[in-house]
Amino acid sequence: MKVRKKIIFLCECGCGIEVKASRKIFNRFVVGHNTRGKKYKHTKEIKKKIGRANKGKKRSEQQKKDISKKVKELWQDEEYRNKMVTSSKKYWSRKRSRKRMSIATIKRFENEEEREMISNTLKKYFKENPEKILAGENNPCYGRKLSENHKMAILKGISIPCSTNKKIKLSCIMQGITEEQWDGFIGGQDYCDIWRDKEYKEDILKRDNCKCQNPECYNNSKRLTRHHINYDKKDCKPDNLITLCNGCNSRANYNRDYWESFYKNKIIEGGKRKCC
Repeated sequence: MKVRKKIIFLCECGCGIEVKASRKIFNRFVVGHNTRGKKYKHTKEIKKKIGRANKGKKRSEQQKKDISKKVKELWQDEEYRNKMVTSSKKYWSRKRSRKRMSIATIKRFENEEEREMISNTLKKYFKENPEKILAGENNPCYGRKLSENHKMAILKGISIPCSTNKKIKLSCIMQGITEEQWDGFIGGQDYCDIWRDKEYKEDILKRDNCKCQNPECYNNSKRLTRHHINYDKKDCKPDNLITLCNGCNSRANYNRDYWESFYKNKIIEGGKRKCC
């Protein structure tokens, strides 16, 4: 009995992958490999057709994982990485491209679900990879000195006058209230007399072991401050003050109802009703 030898045809691009037969006829290339090594560019019409065909399609989780895995493998190649960085710089050098990306980004951030998804993704990423937080030496601007022209440009941007209506809207966002509930700017409130007492300040810090008391802290700020849990600057009782880093103190200005109950429970759990 004669044994038939299996004939193997390899892709002609040189990748070494076996080519499958279609209707008993072997193809010359694996799908997508026929343009490898060629300076082939799609025409505008073909690009539009591809765009229309893929519009509205959602990738499965498996497809996303496969794409992610492939991109990570490609990114290890220095030549590929340099090529991508160069093409990205060329893209951003065009005003039209920057404007298009800006409009797309604004549309994304107008959607609350999209914002929450991005926020949760970043929180998870930085919690798993704390070394990636852009603070201190990890910050790309660390140690850089700004030119006088750059400083003047920043100063000019900050000093742009803001309308009263816009200020009220920002104040409502910071306080977590509607414009109808707004009762004035909270920045103008005076602190109680004991707030400036250095010994009292040290007692609060010692009570909290000189650490930020937010367990979800991003660790992007080393400077500590005292936070008013009920947001009343005149209420400086020990059970209304908690030690936070500057980053967490800024975060507490948004979604105030949540942070107020969160830090109240933190004080009760720790039994920190009196200063040491």
